Formats: sequence, C-alpha cells, structure tokens
Amino acid sequence: MPVCLWHLRRLVIVGYLVDNTGNSSIDLSVLAPPLPTIRNVIVNNSGQVIFGGTNNNGTGGTYTCHMLASTNLALSLTNWTVPTNGSFDASGNFSSTNTTGTNDQQFYILRVP
Repeated sequence: MPVCLWHLRRLVIVGYLVDNTGNSSIDLSVLAPPLPTIRNVIVNNSGQVIFGGTNNNGTGGTYTCHMLASTNLALSLTNWTVPTNGSFDASGNFSSTNTTGTNDQQFYILRVP
C-alpha cells in the first residue's frame, strides 16, 4: 500500500516505507511512474494530425509535453522540430494538433521534460 507521494520536478513518485528492523533502518522503496502514452491518432479533413494520450499517473496541471516531428526517423532527436507544445490536464490527459504539411511521411515522438 503506498504511503507517500512526492512531486519532484513535475514527476509523481509513489514510494513505500518498509520497517527493516533487522538493519535498524526504515527503507524507502520508490516505484517509477509509467511513461506517457499516445493512445489515439486522428487525421482530419483539414490535413491535421491530432494526438491524444495520457501521462499514466492521473495527475496534471501545468506539466508540459512536447510533440517532436521529423521526416527522417534516423535523425538525432536534437534535430527534430517541435511543431507544438502541450500540457496535461487535471486528469493527466493531453491532446496535440499538428499540421501534416506536404510531407509524404512524418514521424512523431512525445517528449516530457
């Protein structure tokens, strides 16, 4: 059963305190939250790609996310463009709308700082 909840640099971490009497200590076991997930992708009639997803920890607020795009999958992520920035809502969900432009192929990745 989780007993502690911390917000560290916009990251929610759930931890458990364990009574380790044999070592005369109380140990803290930390579980890393799951990574954000893109759950749906819609291409509308206007040529926009709309991504929707979750941060998988049920918290939101002012936590930001960036959708990166590139026509070259092998390109280093530092060279991908950031066509849009977004944020997670109070339930930890996000939506990001991007234009497809004239590219035959476009790759996307979700980055959370």
